[in-house]
Amino acid sequence: MRVVHINTFGEGGGAAVAARRLHQTLPSVGVESTLLVQSRAHHSASVLDRGLVGRAWGLLRPRIDSLPNKLYSRRSPRLFSSGWVPSGSVSRLRDASADILQLHWVALGALRLESLLSWRKPVIWTLHDSWAFTGGCHVPGDCVRYRGLCGTCPALGSESRWDLAYVNQRRKRRVSALLRPAVVAPSRWLAECARAAEVFRMQTVRVIPNGVDEVLFRPIEKSWARDILGLPRDGIQALFIAAGGGSDPNKGFDLFCEAIAVMGARGAGSNVLPVFAGAPKLPADVPAECGSFMVLGSISDERVLGLAYSAADITVVPSRQENLANTVLESLACGTPVAAFDIGGMPDMVEDGINGVLAKPYSAEHLASRMEWCLSDGERLKRMRDAARRTILDEFTLMRQARRYRELYEELAADQPGRGST
Repeated sequence: MRVVHINTFGEGGGAAVAARRLHQTLPSVGVESTLLVQSRAHHSASVLDRGLVGRAWGLLRPRIDSLPNKLYSRRSPRLFSSGWVPSGSVSRLRDASADILQLHWVALGALRLESLLSWRKPVIWTLHDSWAFTGGCHVPGDCVRYRGLCGTCPALGSESRWDLAYVNQRRKRRVSALLRPAVVAPSRWLAECARAAEVFRMQTVRVIPNGVDEVLFRPIEKSWARDILGLPRDGIQALFIAAGGGSDPNKGFDLFCEAIAVMGARGAGSNVLPVFAGAPKLPADVPAECGSFMVLGSISDERVLGLAYSAADITVVPSRQENLANTVLESLACGTPVAAFDIGGMPDMVEDGINGVLAKPYSAEHLASRMEWCLSDGERLKRMRDAARRTILDEFTLMRQARRYRELYEELAADQPGRGST
């Protein structure tokens, strides 16, 4: 059984991390795996377009793919992808002799979906955000136009019923109807969104949660972790970590700051030190009411990342919309409770009052109250740390994820004419 995965990037971002981790674990359950990426290849991934020209083309694709967006002067700054750039990926896939093709995050020019219509073997599409079934947006927020036909797109600032979002979604609907991919969502929430979407109305949507390496991400003695990272040994520390730091509004750094300020105003946060990671420096607009931050900067080494979680008393993940965040899984694996809003895939991982806390969306005041409750009792916090670790061992290991995918691969292979399960 040979599976070939496609993801736009080899490094950076949650989808790249999740795809790489699955790819690296599958051989342990008897599945041969290849990971193809458009650019920035990890040492375990291969680049889709080979050679110097191919690599240069891979760097240009995202810019070319975004050119139609410029037709909309009132578009929002959030990410919008069309996936229209021609690609020769299918020939590379044939070279790889794949039994199963697994798509991950394939936006920004990595793959023109129509190119897959000549593919005659099973396809799995693992969703890492909403792009697969929208007209181009990755995080649609409150917009649910994807349940019918997109158009008059708020992300584009469009007033036309037949705009770029309408065209893109119709393309996806046609490809999905012909290709009939097996759709997989890591969270129950994203699965429900996909089931309600016009693009996947003929498809079965399964839920297979992502996993995390419970050996690499494990509890480390707190004082030792803080010493290595240069953090104060004493006091309570609340960690905010996100790729790009506070640059993505969806990650809710502003809400984290507001919650810290609320705690400080009540006096409860006077001994809580906010710790920031994911970017070299803090955003310029951090309110003075938040007090002093400790800044760990960008962290690419997962061993250092594990130290950051272990050093913290709580990890705060105040995203406005989220699938199944790697940050939450990693923190829980390190025995550090998580504070988040009760949205998206958060309830799949965080059990309120057991291994973390869930606050009302998007109330920074309620988030502050739940953080205070979590941090105010040392014995309760210890029980929550133990429960956090158990959550990962019971439900979210990489081996558990890999075995569930192997079962899906075997099911799809058995359904192929003239083939049995491998």
